[in-house]
Amino acid sequence: TGVEPWAAAEPHVGAGSSQRSELVRADRAPWVSAARIMVVDDRADVRELLRDYLESEGYTVDALGDATEALKRVAEFRPGVVLLDIRLPGLSGLSALREIRALHREVGVIMVTGVGDRTIAEESLALGAFDYVTTPIDFTYLLWSIETHFVTRQLLREPGDTTRAIGCGQPRG
Repeated sequence: TGVEPWAAAEPHVGAGSSQRSELVRADRAPWVSAARIMVVDDRADVRELLRDYLESEGYTVDALGDATEALKRVAEFRPGVVLLDIRLPGLSGLSALREIRALHREVGVIMVTGVGDRTIAEESLALGAFDYVTTPIDFTYLLWSIETHFVTRQLLREPGDTTRAIGCGQPRG
């Protein structure tokens, strides 16, 4: 039996959680209500776990079971981030990563991999993945990585207004 992806840490769901990441909260992050995340994993339980967690954090989520279908949906759904399992039947996660990066450079791809796949995960970074997470999933780190991508993307769009881009108040002028 493999390690279940949720074994390391339960997601910190709900506004009352004192353990919840305070890095960039939905009430301070203007992109969260409009941000879209695509989850691509062949395991239905992993897809649903990630969908439920990310939706509870305010994201709009599309969850798919294979990379071929995901590639068809990326242009229509327009995700800001794709959580992409490395080991998928049919088209592999690495092949899908190459295609997403070639066609949609603005999309941040975070690879999801088993603990023993570290070499492949590092290869995915060389191919243009924004980050990777290992199973069991550390939900605090996953949320930090997603939020970091959105902050970085916003900063690149508005380089002269960094304080507004990260929700820190008014720029000094």
